[in-house]
Amino acid sequence: MPNHALGDYMTNMIGIVLVVASFALIFLCPDLPGLGVSTVNLALTGLLLLCSATVRDRAALEWERIVLAAWLALSPWMIGVSAVDGVAWISLICATLVFFPAASFVSQPWGLGKAKALGSFPTYDPGKKRHM
Repeated sequence: MPNHALGDYMTNMIGIVLVVASFALIFLCPDLPGLGVSTVNLALTGLLLLCSATVRDRAALEWERIVLAAWLALSPWMIGVSAVDGVAWISLICATLVFFPAASFVSQPWGLGKAKALGSFPTYDPGKKRHM
């Protein structure tokens, strides 16, 4: 099973970037349309990414990250701030950087415990004597 520390560190850094970007929008662009909604969205998504490291089940953690990445990618259009280029680009870039490592983990055979499940079924060995 590979080491997932790089994906975890990257996701934590993206969470920090989202929180910092949300506060930077408040101070740098106070007249931005939809400022309140977009900053709350970025900050909450960033905090959820930071808090997702407490999940013990690795598959659940990665599925949570996939859902958060999907929300992050679609949220500028769903909450109506897609006209603001900075918010849309930050959301899309961060969503991409969160989505691909999580999807890579989920798509692997060991990612969802498939290796254990496939290895746990008894196989028939014609050369092996059975006890009756």
